[in-house]
Amino acid sequence: MEKNKRNRARNFTSDEIRALIRAVIKYSVILEDKTTDSNNWERKNETWKQIANEFNATNSVFIRNEEVLRNKYDNLKKDLKKKVAYNKAQTFRTGGGASDYKTFNEDEKELLKIISLSINGLPTEPGSNESLVMLQKSYTTNEEERRVKKYEAEIQNL
Repeated sequence: MEKNKRNRARNFTSDEIRALIRAVIKYSVILEDKTTDSNNWERKNETWKQIANEFNATNSVFIRNEEVLRNKYDNLKKDLKKKVAYNKAQTFRTGGGASDYKTFNEDEKELLKIISLSINGLPTEPGSNESLVMLQKSYTTNEEERRVKKYEAEIQNL
C-alpha cells in the first residue's frame, strides 16, 4: 500500500516572517476580533486571502497560500505566548540567582503589541474590579452597535 507523502513547503525565512507580521499588523483589528459569528469568520477568511495576495506580491521567494500563512501566524503566536509564560514563571521562581529570561526579537515585539491583551489580560489594580467594568462597557458598546446596525439593515430592507 502506497502512502501519500505530504507535500512539505520550505521553511519561512526571517524576511518572510517579517513580511507576514507587517501584513497581519495592517489587518489586526479584523484578525484579532474575538466575536464568533458567521459574518466575522467570513470577513476573516477574506482578510487572509487579501494578506496572501499582498504577501505573495511583495515576496518572490516562495508562493504561500492563506492556509499556510494563517498556520504560521498561529504558530508564531503560540511560540510567543510560551516565551511570555516562561519569562513570567522566571519572575516568580525561587532559589536565588539570576533569572533566565528569554529575549524578544523585533518581530516578536511587534507581534506582542497586537496580542498583548490576550496574553496579559486587562490591566487592574489589586482589589479593583475596574477591568470588569471596562470589559462590561466594551461589551455593552459593541452589543449596542450591533443592534443599531441590525436595525438599520432591517429599515433598508423595508
